[in-house]
Formats: sequence, C-alpha cells, structure tokens
Amino acid sequence: MICENIYANVRLVKNNANLGLEAMVQEHERDMSFWQTEWMYLSEMCLVFSAAIKMMSQVMDQMIVHEDNIKRNLNMTHGLIVSERVMLDLGRYIGRQNAHEVIYEDAQKAFNDGIDFLDVLLADERVTKDVDEATLREMLDPARYVGSCVQMVDDIVKKWRK
Repeated sequence: MICENIYANVRLVKNNANLGLEAMVQEHERDMSFWQTEWMYLSEMCLVFSAAIKMMSQVMDQMIVHEDNIKRNLNMTHGLIVSERVMLDLGRYIGRQNAHEVIYEDAQKAFNDGIDFLDVLLADERVTKDVDEATLREMLDPARYVGSCVQMVDDIVKKWRK
C-alpha cells in the first residue's frame, strides 16, 4: 500500500507539472494571471513530493531482497527471457532479419514443446554453425544481459547513502 501511495503522489506531482508548463506562456511580460495558480500548485507539489520521498525512504530502509527467488523467477521461462539478446548476438553472424526468424522459430518450439531454450538452440544447425555451446550459455545468462543497469543501480545507491 505504501508503494501505491507513493505512485499516487508522484502522479499528482506529474499532473501539476503541466500547470507549470502552462504558466510559462504569458500574455505580457509577466502578468499576474498565473501567479495565483503557481501559489497553489507549487506548494502542493512540494508537500506531496516530500511525502512520497519520506515514504520511499521507509520502503528502501525496510526492503529485503531474496536473490534465490529472483534467480528462480528469471529461469521460469527456461532461457526465453533473454531470447532478444540471443537474437541480437546471433544477428552479428547471420544478419539481423535471419537471426530474428531463427530465434522466433526456436523460441516458439521451446515454449510450445516445453523444451529448454538452450537445447533447442543447440539442436539448430543455423545457430551452432556460428556459435558454440559456451557462448550460447553466456548469451542465455540473464545476469549478463543487464546493459547499464548495474551502473544505474550503483549510482542510485551512492546518491541514497549520501
């Protein structure tokens, strides 16, 4: 419920930001028509956003991360969660469109037949002629397909600890 409340507060702030954009348009040099609006929405935005920050602080202080559950959830699709990465990497060898078609077919087979995605890929000569098993295993590791997320999280944690 706290996170829902945070989200509601942020939505209010976001919607009030539109008033700020509208206040930028003036009839004259700086007429008073928007001052009254600003007096109301700016103070409300500050109060509501301050409440959201305080609640988020409580959430972050009490958060418990269950890494085993995260790993289990990531592996529920038996590798299909990173099929995009496999397609992008395979595209370097056989072209993007060909890789798209190959991975689409293999992903459908893995899903429909309940087969591990790695097994389907290893059985597909269109894949194995250019990519070995070790490389495929690396491609299918969700921990290796996070882009700049690690840096982003580190930046947030540093800011949070300040």
